[in-house]
Amino acid sequence: SKMQMEKNTENRDQGSLRLVFGWVAEYWSKHPMKLAALVSMTMVYTALAISYPVFFKLVVDGLRTGAGADEINRNVLFLMALGGSAAVLNWVLMSTRGWTNMNIEAELRNRLFKHLTNMGPGFYTRHRTGDLITRLTDDLGEKLSWYTCSGIFRALQGLFVFVFVVMVMFRLNPILAVLSLLPMPFIMAVFVYGERGFERRYHSLQ
Repeated sequence: SKMQMEKNTENRDQGSLRLVFGWVAEYWSKHPMKLAALVSMTMVYTALAISYPVFFKLVVDGLRTGAGADEINRNVLFLMALGGSAAVLNWVLMSTRGWTNMNIEAELRNRLFKHLTNMGPGFYTRHRTGDLITRLTDDLGEKLSWYTCSGIFRALQGLFVFVFVVMVMFRLNPILAVLSLLPMPFIMAVFVYGERGFERRYHSLQ
């Protein structure tokens, strides 16, 4: 019945991490090919972006040490190819993310609108119209839909960047790489502490 549905809706914590991650897992389980394409493009773009300064170093070192013209020209061509490929792939990746964000937003709004049409008058008495409109606009378009796609893949790209950069650092100079990573635990602790404080303030405002 509508009364029971309203009661169940009231008892559910709509902002819990379990519901949020449950929705994210549900969405991507229905779109495995899109998920694989975004992960692959993110990984390849990160590898190209990290390789660009490596080849730039080879070009500069070649000019400084007087390397042969063939070697320098080859590295310059690699450098140009990496830059062009990274730019094109980044455009495709950003466009795909934006398109996916809009699709997620449309799907969420349709599902929520269908749910709202099944609610009785008592539900709309307890919940103000402005709050519902905010959930249908700002929360879906600027938050949940963005985090379901762009938020996840930005974090994944950051992880790929960290892994690839660490690999290159250890390849160039292991000792300097270890020294560079020593402050990381402290930086992560500060970030986690600050992020939790920001999250508490955000939920209090919501």
